Amino acid sequence: MSKLTKFYLGLLVVFLLHSTGKSQGYSTFHQGVNYQSAQPHNLNVYYFKASDLPLDTSYLRRHSQMLIWLRQYYSQQMQLNGYGNKTFGLWTASDSVRIVVIHGKKPLNFYRNNLNPSGNDSLIQEYRDFKTLNPSYALSEHHLVIVATPGVNQMNGLPYYGIGKTCFATDYPQLDLQYLGQSGTLGQQFVTYFGGIAHELGHALNLPHSHQTLTEQQSPAHGTNLMADGNYTLTASPTFINRAGAAILNRCQLFNTQPATSFYTGHVAGLVSLYSQWSNGSWTVSGRWRSNVPVTDINVYQDPFASPSAGYRRIAFSASPLGLQNDSFRIVMPVSEVMLGASQYPPTGPWNLAIELVLENGETEEVWYPFRYQNQQPIATFQFDDLNCSGNFAPGFSLTQIGSSFAPGQACFNATDSSLVMRTWATGPGATQDKLPFLWRPMAHGDSISMRILQVSDTWNDQIGLMVRASLDSNSAYCAISGLDNRGVFWSWRGQTGQPSGYNLVSTLPLPFWIKVVRSGNWIDGFHSPDGINWTPYYRRNLNLPTQALAGIFIGKNGARGKVDQIKFNGLTVSTQEAERTRPITLIPNPFSENFEIITSSEKQAIAFVKVIDTQGKICYQQLPTSTKNHLMIPGFGLNKGLYFVEVMFNDGSRVIEKVLKQQ
Repeated sequence: MSKLTKFYLGLLVVFLLHSTGKSQGYSTFHQGVNYQSAQPHNLNVYYFKASDLPLDTSYLRRHSQMLIWLRQYYSQQMQLNGYGNKTFGLWTASDSVRIVVIHGKKPLNFYRNNLNPSGNDSLIQEYRDFKTLNPSYALSEHHLVIVATPGVNQMNGLPYYGIGKTCFATDYPQLDLQYLGQSGTLGQQFVTYFGGIAHELGHALNLPHSHQTLTEQQSPAHGTNLMADGNYTLTASPTFINRAGAAILNRCQLFNTQPATSFYTGHVAGLVSLYSQWSNGSWTVSGRWRSNVPVTDINVYQDPFASPSAGYRRIAFSASPLGLQNDSFRIVMPVSEVMLGASQYPPTGPWNLAIELVLENGETEEVWYPFRYQNQQPIATFQFDDLNCSGNFAPGFSLTQIGSSFAPGQACFNATDSSLVMRTWATGPGATQDKLPFLWRPMAHGDSISMRILQVSDTWNDQIGLMVRASLDSNSAYCAISGLDNRGVFWSWRGQTGQPSGYNLVSTLPLPFWIKVVRSGNWIDGFHSPDGINWTPYYRRNLNLPTQALAGIFIGKNGARGKVDQIKFNGLTVSTQEAERTRPITLIPNPFSENFEIITSSEKQAIAFVKVIDTQGKICYQQLPTSTKNHLMIPGFGLNKGLYFVEVMFNDGSRVIEKVLKQQ
């Protein structure tokens, strides 16, 4: 008997003794048996039996022993990675695990995809229906479904994979822990299919695929990572869970004692800076993030395939947060550790660098950056930093974050060349709710705004463009023309407030290019141009707009929360057919709490009429002074907190519109 086999057998004996003597704090009844656990969250285990199969009488004993073994294996790996004696919860009674039998409605062959294209889907739907009808069995959010077969050669075509927090694996009557370490056919088959269950269980516990480093592969204490090819090596050769996997398991619901409401609650997180440095054969990647949920660990993966990929070859590195605010990371990756085979340096590429934030609530946030290797050195172009200049806008524009975001958008304007850089951590225009930073100014009938887009991130669905909105509400009616990643010009809209948005297919146009929107009453026309001179009509929409609509620049990542955009513009121009807007007034104080005063810039200008209008176009206050004057006090006690437009008519018939903000 090999040393490895003795170790694994010892692992089982130790845990069987440990499990029977451990105090229990939680219990549940199933078929008259009182199952207990020291943990509040426990793995739900189901045994799915097709209608034409007899129930194998050994299934409960066999899978109880294997699950108890795996529970101790996970605990040992967590300890080796520095996370203490933690493992997944399991309902047990003596040496038996609670396993709920699902009696399938169809014969086994009906569920095989190779015989029935929708076979797997039918099995999965029956399992889901069973859970819906029997909610008392699902006492956590993690599920293992074992599908019975009559023999080792009868498992083809059946589900053997993970879906979310549920995994499926197949069974046969000789899949038995008694064959651990045995030679011969049954021992070899046990290695393959027991490792398969362990691997798929990892997916049910939130683990993605990842690969060992070269040092780990050559180390007798490590060997093959379970979530790489460990399903072929577990119990036969050294197989381990890497630190990246242990970091994720550490925040899995089943490994913790906090209430269920502490897990999988949703998050908004993303990087705000990222740096790449190469020195002496090592690649250092560092950065900082923002998140509304604490980050406990950072995993970095080098994937020798372009994203998305299955991830089996993603070499994993992992670290804890750094900095006074625990919002930074730094990971050093020697190129010698990155391998496709024994000491083989990576090919040219394309490669992907994935940075994964592990969150306290058990969720993760991952972002990918393409790179390549050249002469055994990574060539990366994703370096960026926080902007920190959001108060510097184009003249006459204001920046507003529409909808929710874990961090407000940023904008940096350079007056010398009229260039603008914007960044967002919001998703962009949405179905019924928009989430985006909007750099805007009032837009009346006859106004237009145009700009030249120099650069758009090539990440799928990144976009930057011009938008006309009825209001700053997230569900406002709008029209938008934009550059969509590297595909060309894009047009989207929401016809009425609160309705779903729509879009037209992108039109190919290479960057840089010009875009423009023009307002004619309630009609908004979009144009694009390669040179800013020869304009091509694109699309037009009719919106229900107030007298003063809002027009400006937005940036978004439609449907990809938390990733960083950096977009550049120049040639920003605004034209108007209302020259009277250039007549300046001053609003003091602005922002105001109670009242504010309108003061004209010239003694020759006299105020003849005043209107205060909200962002919906509603007139909230108006005054016709009894005599013309160049200053006027406006009472604000009847106004709600928010932004207003102040329209002033002068005694010569001209007018001006300015913004004012009420704070309280």
